[in-house]
Amino acid sequence: MKGNISAMASNIIYSKYDPENCITTVSLSDNWGTETATVYLHEEDYNIANKHDGILFAKYKAQVKLLKNKEHALRQRYIGIRSAINAIPAPAPDEDDYTYEKLLVQERDARSRWLDARECREEIECAYRDYVNAVLDSNPKRHRKGRRS
Repeated sequence: MKGNISAMASNIIYSKYDPENCITTVSLSDNWGTETATVYLHEEDYNIANKHDGILFAKYKAQVKLLKNKEHALRQRYIGIRSAINAIPAPAPDEDDYTYEKLLVQERDARSRWLDARECREEIECAYRDYVNAVLDSNPKRHRKGRRS
């Protein structure tokens, strides 16, 4: 997996846990923006609810949103470079055009970064259920047979 959700550098700027309804909200901020995520605990899990787990789950979802922001920004950069390449005429085969060649290198790099960011976000997004089960399995109050996310 290219991405590691726990290694992401983002700051929690707000978190709130409502113990009565078992609802947790977390807001994160990083270079790609500020995102908020809210998680709702299933009613049958109220007996094992705790603030720590709720914050972990909401933080995970907010980090996925930040990864979407990053992916979008990198895609826009790629599109911009691609547009610049299309706007200038290609050099003749016997011509050496440094600017055009540099744009082609930047275009390949931008496309690679965008696709890497997309793959990372998709992997992390798909791993949410496993993450929830791993956290709940480590919870000493958890004695249910079934798993929920």
